Amino acid sequence: MDDITRKPSFSGRYAAMQANTSSVAPATVPRPKLGEILVGAELISDRTFYECLLHAEESSQRVGKVIVGMKYATDRDVDSALLIQSLIGEQKIKPQVGIQLLKDAAKQRKAVVDLLRTLGSVQNEGRIEGNYLGRFLSDCNLIGWEQLSQALAVSQEYDVQLIRVLLHNRSINIDMASKCLDALAQVKAGKLDYQLAVAAVQYANKSGATLREALRSCGLKGPQETGRMLLGEIIGRAGIASEMEILAAVETALSRGKRVGEALLAAGAVTPLTLQNALELQDLVIKGVIEQERALMILRRLVLEGRNLAEFANTTGIFRDEPEYYKGVLNVLYSSFIIAGGEIIAAYNEKADYGMDSTRALLATGRLNYKRFLMAKEILAMIQDNRVSQDLGLQALKVACSDNLSLYEALKAIEPKKRAVESAALQAQAENKSEPVTVSSKLPVSESVWQKAKKLFSR
Repeated sequence: MDDITRKPSFSGRYAAMQANTSSVAPATVPRPKLGEILVGAELISDRTFYECLLHAEESSQRVGKVIVGMKYATDRDVDSALLIQSLIGEQKIKPQVGIQLLKDAAKQRKAVVDLLRTLGSVQNEGRIEGNYLGRFLSDCNLIGWEQLSQALAVSQEYDVQLIRVLLHNRSINIDMASKCLDALAQVKAGKLDYQLAVAAVQYANKSGATLREALRSCGLKGPQETGRMLLGEIIGRAGIASEMEILAAVETALSRGKRVGEALLAAGAVTPLTLQNALELQDLVIKGVIEQERALMILRRLVLEGRNLAEFANTTGIFRDEPEYYKGVLNVLYSSFIIAGGEIIAAYNEKADYGMDSTRALLATGRLNYKRFLMAKEILAMIQDNRVSQDLGLQALKVACSDNLSLYEALKAIEPKKRAVESAALQAQAENKSEPVTVSSKLPVSESVWQKAKKLFSR
């Protein structure tokens, strides 16, 4: 605590900044730090901030996240301070004005974005049709025209993301904002019809359903994406950035043609190293190399230790614990000619820096499709449970992969052929007394019949 008391006072620096601003040219006004803004607005004390600052340095976390985690301020308070900091840095408002605005907003229990409208030339003339998100929210009837128009005016005047304005003034909640942006992202990617997206969001708003459930209820045909983990989701669930920061980055990406990662990086929500690690883990989750929850745990560790994924993986062996069961899956894939030996070696060598076992290396390099991996797991389970013979299981896997069938469709297609071969073998055995060979461990057949059987199976 003695170290804390010896630190310079943020409130003193804020007072000096107020006194000197009038004599300093606007271009030379320093951008205040987050602590100066929060302390100047009387949201936290000097002592409280330095307590959080020390904790942030020890745990390699952002100080704003620590403040919220220790419940000295809310997410909304910290995001409001970050918004004011950004506006001051861009010289859209003066430091003392921005800090006073935040202080007034806290006292009046209003959103800081609502008080921004009192400062300048903001007019309620923003055209909803000209804003991608604004038009979608209007079409979904989630927000009244006047309320949306006012939010658009503030957004355009101060170059603040519309979703951020709406979240601050509580025109929309986090859950619905997330569903809207997810639906719009799918529309923009060509995966979803606009009108269906509108109908699904309206249904979700009324029923509380997830977007996936709403899309299904509104008649979306065809399989929906499974195993999908968005970049914002992995960063948010790992506790690296706030939901407001992530949603603002998603809107920026949609409206300005950027990637979400680029927007998060530009906003200072993540570091380049964290972004790189998050993207790698996202890819590994999608490919089935690692489970979602384990990926989140690893990302948190990487942030705390300041390491990259390859170094961490190679020293900890997180991708090396291949159990016997997965070796069995690999054997099934190899025996059914889905994966060649050369591909296994190449994948293993390519991911040597990560210390990956063979199965994970195949998935990570894209040499093994996750769907085929799941089918191989299912076939191995069926063989081990004696539901199918090994020969039939391997043949079914091969047919399913080559003809794009499910395992059960492949088995259904093969079974009649198998019975026909067995019937022909029994008949030939009765008529032909030549030296027998075996198509299975129980059924001796002649060489000629065996050749016919092999042709039948290879069709």
